[in-house]
Formats: sequence, structure tokens, C-alpha cells
Amino acid sequence: MFEFIKGNLEEVLADGIVVEIQGIAYRIYTSQLLLNELPPIGSTIKIYLHMNVREDDISLYGFLSKDERNMYRSLNSVSGVGPKAAMGILSIYNANEIIWAIVGEDTKTLTKAPGIGKKTAQRIILELKDKLKVEDIKVTENTNTSSENPEVKEEAIEALSALGYQSSQIFRIINDVYREGMSIEVLIKETLKCFASRT
Repeated sequence: MFEFIKGNLEEVLADGIVVEIQGIAYRIYTSQLLLNELPPIGSTIKIYLHMNVREDDISLYGFLSKDERNMYRSLNSVSGVGPKAAMGILSIYNANEIIWAIVGEDTKTLTKAPGIGKKTAQRIILELKDKLKVEDIKVTENTNTSSENPEVKEEAIEALSALGYQSSQIFRIINDVYREGMSIEVLIKETLKCFASRT
């Protein structure tokens, strides 16, 4: 029903914001990452929306980008992952980081989110890993909130795939060996060492 809302940022709450348009105030639930990126109160803000409808409640969830909203919808589609849990994951990881965790079958990363246990993390991976690809990762100045460099990882994956290694194995090992500031050459070398040690 709603695509986005553009209005004045009136209030910042513990788990969301209030945006005013022509005298009407909208209460919008958001991630903690979004709250950290908000402009000053009184600024004009554009928020992409998802409306969650239940028998006893209609709630709005807000996102700074369509990619973040799409990730929320994907997570929320997984059995056992409700709006609160999906937003909890997005409160500590951006969309890029979640894709890396899913395609790399990294349950350890996903379980760091509030309310996500090992079984739920495994279910997320099982239901979404075939729907998400490393090509879905967007490399932009304002979406990468961590020190990781998806571009380096992606180039390493392409190089290792060309050598005949399986994508699922590449994702897992790269996630294990990657360190901040690592060059593509070093990342490939360390990944190949791990492959050699497991054969």
C-alpha cells in the first residue's frame, strides 16, 4: 500500500521514529542501524515503508533503502522469523553482510542477532540461500557500515570459481579467513591454503 514517506522527522524513539506530514504523525519502527544514521530532528527525511497487518494491529516499518526493505521482507518470509526478529538482524548487520552470512552458510554470524538461535539461523540459510547471490551485494559509500570490503570478496570468489571450486565451500572459507584490509591476493592465497588443508 505505501511505498515511502517523506516528511519532517519529529521524534526519535528507542525502536523507531515519528515522521510528520501535513499535520499527521506516523509512528515507524526501524532498525538500530537506521537510528544511528538519522539527520537532526526537524530535518526532511525519506523512508521506504513496509506495512505489517495483523488482526489486532497495523504497523509501519521503515528503511533508508529499497535493498534494506527487500532484505527485511526476505527474512520475514522465513518460517519462525517475525517482524521483530527480522528487524533485530537488520539492527546489527546491513543487507550486504546478511547476504554474505546466508550464501556462506554462516550460522555463527546470524545467531549474534537478538532472538536468533542456531535452528532459526539454519532455517534462514536453508530458505534463502538459493534466492540470494553474491551479485546482489551493492557496494556504496553509505550502505557498507562495516570494515569489510565486499568487492574484494566478490573478486576472490570469481577467481576461485574459475579454478573449479564449489561456491558454497568458497563462501564458507572466505568468511572464515577474511580480515580487515586484506588484499585480494592474500585472501585467495589464504583460502587456497584452507582448501589444501581440508583435502
